Amino acid sequence: MRFGELASLFLSTLVPLAAAGTTVGCGGDDGATVDAAGADARRVDAATAPDATAPGQVTVIVRGECCDATTGQPIADADVFAIQPDGTMGDRTTTAADGTATLDDVAPGAIVTAIVARTDGHLRISYLGVQPGDHLELGDAPRPPQADGAVTVDWPLATGANSYRMYVPCTSAGGDATTTSATAQIGAWCLRDPFAVLVVALDASNVPIQSAVVHGISPIAGGGTATGSVTAWQAPGTLSSTVATVPAEITASSRYAATLLGTSTGHPVYVNGFDPVTSPWPGADTEGTLTSSYFGRDGDFGALYSSQVLAPATTTWSTRAPTLPWLAGLLANAAAQQARWVTVGDGSYDATILGLSWRDYVSPPGAWVYDDWYLVMPPGTTEFDWSTLPAGLDELVPPEALAVDAWIDLVDLPGVDDYDAVRALPARIALCPACTASLVELGAGAVVDESYDEGGGFLLRPATRRPPAHRAARAHR
Repeated sequence: MRFGELASLFLSTLVPLAAAGTTVGCGGDDGATVDAAGADARRVDAATAPDATAPGQVTVIVRGECCDATTGQPIADADVFAIQPDGTMGDRTTTAADGTATLDDVAPGAIVTAIVARTDGHLRISYLGVQPGDHLELGDAPRPPQADGAVTVDWPLATGANSYRMYVPCTSAGGDATTTSATAQIGAWCLRDPFAVLVVALDASNVPIQSAVVHGISPIAGGGTATGSVTAWQAPGTLSSTVATVPAEITASSRYAATLLGTSTGHPVYVNGFDPVTSPWPGADTEGTLTSSYFGRDGDFGALYSSQVLAPATTTWSTRAPTLPWLAGLLANAAAQQARWVTVGDGSYDATILGLSWRDYVSPPGAWVYDDWYLVMPPGTTEFDWSTLPAGLDELVPPEALAVDAWIDLVDLPGVDDYDAVRALPARIALCPACTASLVELGAGAVVDESYDEGGGFLLRPATRRPPAHRAARAHR
């Protein structure tokens, strides 16, 4: 189905669906839906079916997202509220100094949202299908406050080296064949205590010929420059990767691997195609290897991804295509106050993640304002209609005159059996399961599968300022 056909279908169904109260395309693990009736009593695939549980409390903790000085820090005064399954406004409050808030009398199947102010806009995170007793953890992992830092590492010249590359948390530095040291600046959000640095000597084809890991470097209080030294080089080992048998509809594949240092990565290797490949690999003394595989098919479909962290010193890696539904036809429109998409194929998964982004130029002060809304939804959801939300939530929804960029992600997480278990996980894992920090938190060997697609509204334009945060951060958090 081409874009024009999808757009025509989308336009033709907006009004009939609203009038008839029809629920579209619900399947997944249980296909459960609920009415979230607003003034026009339209139906929304926005929550799991209410059970007999009485209304009760929901607790929320909000921390700063990556990547600035607030990352992992408690966020005070974030707006937190519940929308009941019947579309009425529930309890509303703000977070305390420790980032926590408690909502009372939340009905089963409610929507709970937190709105966090940023220097250039707002971030919204919503959970659909919330149950009394839930504890929702939003934002990055907790970490102590600290300043930006830097590190300088020196090394002896390696025979045959044409260049050097030093990998530190979230960034890298290097030099030519004569370079014997490098300095890199490290953002506070990436610093760990202690952290490790990987230095790789490369030949003229950028193939590693020697490597060394400097462990146990501690940041300097107040943002000074830490130091470390390579005392001996080590010849790289190898990493062999293969692709298992894939379904006939898959026509494209690529693989990515990177050495793991804490929650950061270094020395990436990219492989296109399905053939087995063996690469020189400087990973013997690192903390493991992060891997990600892409699978695509012909037509207007999204892509499948499979990611995991291999244990230290692993030398072989076999990947396979996830057995998830394919995504297609993602459309979002602020004027219609609706986003919808199509799933093709079977396969169970744990949650549906919808991301909406928009921007507006505000004068005064003469600056762009960037806004994001991430929604964690039950499996089987194929539309979200925000016209049914209570009146007076203009700060939550995209203005009707603006174009909206959208992405959708079906996620299948290890050790998660149902949507209740997804809500019990930190939001950082649900929203970005393939981010390095999330994979490390899930543990070595844990496999994350995703079906992903990007789209937009009828006012199409390039992404507002950056790729979706969870894709941009895959190997950098």
